[in-house]
Amino acid sequence: MRDEGAGQKLREFCYHEQLCGSFRCLLWLLVAQSVFLIVSFGALVNLPGSELGLAPTGETAGEMLPWMVLWLGLCVAWPMVLLAMLRALRWHQLLGMAGFAVLAATTGRLASVWTAHLLALLGSGMELTAGNFRFLADPLDWLLLILGVVYYRRARRLASDARKMLSRQSFSEVTGPKAPVYGLYAMTLGYALVLVGVIGLGRYETSEYLLQPGVDVQSEHRAMIAYNRGVALAEAGKWAAAEDSFQRSLRLWEELAENPAAPLHYRTNLADTLNYLGWMCWEQDRRADAEVYYDRAVEIADALGDDSGLTDEFLERMAEVREVLEDLRADRFDLLLSEKDREAERKFEEARFKGQRAATEAEGLYGEAIALWEELLAQATNEAYRAYVIGQLATAYQSLGEMQLRREKPSEAQLSLEQGIDYGQQAVALDPERPLWKHNLQLTRDLLAHLHLRTLGQEIDRLYEEQRFADVLDRYRQMTRILEQQADQALDRDEARDHLVSHLNQFAWFLAHCADPSIRDTGSAVAYARRVVELQPDPAVHWYTLALVQYRHGRHRDSLDSLDQMKVRQGEFDPIDWLLVAMNWYQLDQKDAANAALNEAKESHEHSRRKAKSDSLLWLEFQLTRPGFEAMWQEADELIRGRDPRRDRVGWEA
Repeated sequence: MRDEGAGQKLREFCYHEQLCGSFRCLLWLLVAQSVFLIVSFGALVNLPGSELGLAPTGETAGEMLPWMVLWLGLCVAWPMVLLAMLRALRWHQLLGMAGFAVLAATTGRLASVWTAHLLALLGSGMELTAGNFRFLADPLDWLLLILGVVYYRRARRLASDARKMLSRQSFSEVTGPKAPVYGLYAMTLGYALVLVGVIGLGRYETSEYLLQPGVDVQSEHRAMIAYNRGVALAEAGKWAAAEDSFQRSLRLWEELAENPAAPLHYRTNLADTLNYLGWMCWEQDRRADAEVYYDRAVEIADALGDDSGLTDEFLERMAEVREVLEDLRADRFDLLLSEKDREAERKFEEARFKGQRAATEAEGLYGEAIALWEELLAQATNEAYRAYVIGQLATAYQSLGEMQLRREKPSEAQLSLEQGIDYGQQAVALDPERPLWKHNLQLTRDLLAHLHLRTLGQEIDRLYEEQRFADVLDRYRQMTRILEQQADQALDRDEARDHLVSHLNQFAWFLAHCADPSIRDTGSAVAYARRVVELQPDPAVHWYTLALVQYRHGRHRDSLDSLDQMKVRQGEFDPIDWLLVAMNWYQLDQKDAANAALNEAKESHEHSRRKAKSDSLLWLEFQLTRPGFEAMWQEADELIRGRDPRRDRVGWEA
């Protein structure tokens, strides 16, 4: 009897231990999924439209976070309630229900998302490739899916074994009344069906939109954020900041609307942005600017015609814009324009319209419009009118120079852009509060800088082929001065900074590895590479460049520190990174560490080779990086084995 009683106590003890274990597993699985979803939410907001990503909302991460937390709370609320009840009541039926609810929140959620996305893929009519199924390769998703099934089966098995493991009295104590239990069963089933259905439907609608041809969700999301911010700033009376935000939105909508396959609302949103800019200019008594924006909005609306997809609200807005535009034109005609001015503007607009289809004719029209405006400028005495004509000339020369750039006429483009800058500076001096003239002036300067940079880049390629390295160095320095100025003044300073970083990175390589020893300057190479990581510290490749030029300069400890920074960002060393580590350790007289790193490089390279054999893309990448690795391997091997380590090496190019 004592043995039987002890055995029963042992079974009951095992039951309660397993119950606590299942409770903890289910709870931690919900918490882990919640943390994973919140962490990945930031990436999805910053990169909407990615694989299984979010549709554009026009909201920032901070604005969307409360909704994300609320949605996540609703997803896990019922499983949490069941777990809390299980903790408090200990009913064995609640264990199976809680396991099923957690299964729905994890495995069911993922299965619903994947199924909905696959259905959207199949319904999109696009040609399916292996890349379309990348979303199935996320190991964390698979881990959550599998754990959901495993923990559910464990909970269900334990719930069904309760009668066998517990005494009759103990079993009755952990058995809930039938009516509440059946009600909880029904609610759990309803929760699972609603959760899976709602998530699946939402995922299908989002994926269906993301898979449309011509959709660029990242740019659309940025355009919507800029537009919404502009509206908020305009309502607060912050006109300059609002216009800057609307201009960013305008540029993005223009790029999006250029795609013939783009959705209709890209063009209507472009028209609405122009309409808002026109209204802002009207409110600030900038009638000429307002007319330009309204004219473009009407042009887009006319091109859309009576498309069935246009909403009544949009058509009403565009009808109001047409009325305002007519009033503006009437005022301008009555107060400012002469016949020559109207003719010049007509030619200019015609040139803009024909710019893409008949470039030669458009270039001639630009020239005729410029000649008429310059004639008017020589005769005008009214300062306000002179400022207007000068601004038109600045815009016309800018448009002409931009067209000549597209037509590969650099000499003519340079003359036009320089003339546009001259008129633009006069326009800004006459009306310094007019942001459009400032914008156009900087845009013209950016175009001229782009022309100079392209010319210098071509000269560098030619001079490098001719091994005229002193001249190459001179061109690099000229490009550096231009790019430094652009990084501080360009309209798109982030893009200008990216160009500066790329240039400085290449400049550092050239200085550290130039075949002419008299040109080679590893100290300057280190300085430029250091500037690169100061401007953009996140990319690992920038730290590799710094580490390599530091090695060439004899700063071996600094080089190892830079490699550590690269590893933090990259996660692990590539084979070629290990080679640089090995050479640094050797130069620091750490022979064992050098040989160990050299072996790591060899093993890592061999591992990459074996792995690449089963994947054509990896094999192509392996073959592309192989020459660089072999060159660096030869250098490291000769150095560490002691075969003429002090000889001059030109190295290999990035």
